[in-house]
Amino acid sequence: MRALLSAFFLLVPSIAAPQEIVAASAAPAHESARDVAPPQAIAITRQILLRIDDALRSGNYTVLRDLAAPSLRDTQTSATLALLLAPLWQRKIELLAAAIVEPKFTRAVVIRDGAEMQLEGYLPTAPQQINFAFALHVVGGAWQLAELKVNLAAAEKVRKNPEGQRVKEAIRPSIP
Repeated sequence: MRALLSAFFLLVPSIAAPQEIVAASAAPAHESARDVAPPQAIAITRQILLRIDDALRSGNYTVLRDLAAPSLRDTQTSATLALLLAPLWQRKIELLAAAIVEPKFTRAVVIRDGAEMQLEGYLPTAPQQINFAFALHVVGGAWQLAELKVNLAAAEKVRKNPEGQRVKEAIRPSIP
């Protein structure tokens, strides 16, 4: 039900200077895990980004922390997460684009020992793209957040040069 409700949030990309936010935790507890299909990886990524967005908009980082893996909960307080995400909050960054923009993974989804998953990629929003890297651990048969990184960078557009080769360019916001 929670995943269904998350799908109804609308996301709007925001502009900000590049900034990386990191929260790390201790080693994972080893339990059995289910295989993760690409649609599940996309849903998990969206869910995490929406939780971060909820924390940024409400100023309440408790839910983000309480729904994380015990290893993150044991090493990060709500206040610590607020400090880690403060640069995004100060710039009024919204991560709502995660609900409607499909994340692109820059690395294959990695599952280690059936109990730890790595998700790395970005949301192709413009003029800023939202980069992310998440580590998740299996707790009680479900994937829970153990580490997070969120980074905003200039989006790129791809064009072909006169020789027909693909060229990436940073998209720069226009100033009225």
